[in-house]
Amino acid sequence: DIYDFIQDTTGLGETGETLITKKKGDEVIMLNPLRHNSDSALKMKIKMGSSTGLPLQNAVLSGKGSGYSVDYRGKEVLAAWRYIDSLDWVFVAKIDQEEINEPVSKLKMVVLLVAIIISLISLFFVFLIARSISRPIEQLTKIIDDISMGKISVEIDSTLKESSDETGDLARAFDRTIVSLKLAMKKIGKEKLPSVRSPEEIGVTAENLAEKGLVINKKLVKK
Repeated sequence: DIYDFIQDTTGLGETGETLITKKKGDEVIMLNPLRHNSDSALKMKIKMGSSTGLPLQNAVLSGKGSGYSVDYRGKEVLAAWRYIDSLDWVFVAKIDQEEINEPVSKLKMVVLLVAIIISLISLFFVFLIARSISRPIEQLTKIIDDISMGKISVEIDSTLKESSDETGDLARAFDRTIVSLKLAMKKIGKEKLPSVRSPEEIGVTAENLAEKGLVINKKLVKK
């Protein structure tokens, strides 16, 4: 019967329910036990103009409608209402807004979690990419320092020279520079430098110059 149908909450979730009320004077009286108050039939009353039970009041005032409102518990709900003028009854079906929003809240949490995971993975790959770029630069900087100190026997890593990116181009350019320096140093080493006299030879020459100086001095004195 209609009473069993009203009391059936199938498909209304954990908080949904259907209400039957009757307007009496400036009040609306509950005619059926409520899901959240089983002792409400013919006892619970909502005064017109109060801040709770708004769907019931809206049904009396406007006949029918739906939307977000505040129920007899003061909870925000999504409700649909209709006033049956011939019976002077009000029918209201409602469900808590919090329950409606729960799947949305869970979805937001899932989206937020996925976004955080993606951000962490992105940061990890950015770190790897940055490291793959900075490490060859560090190696080339070390080689430049060695060359500036005269260590031209340095060798550039073959894997670095075989790289197809900009660091590979830079490594190959440095390698050609090192080869050119080695060839230049080798060429300089083969050239004959002016012979340098030994200290003994320099000493003998100095004595000869001294003797010649004495002879010239004596000749000048005799004159």
